[in-house]
Amino acid sequence: MGRTVTIGKVFVETHTKSDGLYVDRKAEMIAQTYEHNVRDRLSQLKAEASAVSDGTSRPRELTNEELTTIFLQVKCCSLNLLTLSFWLFCH
Repeated sequence: MGRTVTIGKVFVETHTKSDGLYVDRKAEMIAQTYEHNVRDRLSQLKAEASAVSDGTSRPRELTNEELTTIFLQVKCCSLNLLTLSFWLFCH
């Protein structure tokens, strides 16, 4: 093996069926939001690198800690929305 696996990749792999579809709408929403937020952060890093470089350096990669933080922010927001929806439905 020798490579580190991120929590976001584990989530996507464990919540995707063999046909490539997500196991449910919630899993799809979490995975797509996570991937979108990762792309946004990479774009920010690219913009920062181009603003301070001579154009030859590449932006740094996201660390596993940063990827985990992005995933947990998505997951926590998702849970908060579900809790709020449930509360509103019950009251």
